[in-house]
Amino acid sequence: MADTTQAVYLELAVRALENGDRPALAGALASLDPATLDHLAAVLAHPVWAGLANHYPQALAAMPLPRR
Repeated sequence: MADTTQAVYLELAVRALENGDRPALAGALASLDPATLDHLAAVLAHPVWAGLANHYPQALAAMPLPRR
């Protein structure tokens, strides 16, 4: 599957997660190629993320909310 298509499905999954839309989240994740899911899992499990995890709350609190 094209990388652009996978990027769109990932964007849809993030938006569904932000909006608490479980059916849309399930649909977006189900539409992803298994290789993309494997790669995403490997990236998220990388030790660097554990080191950055303590900084997430402060960084998120400092970010401006998106305007709708």
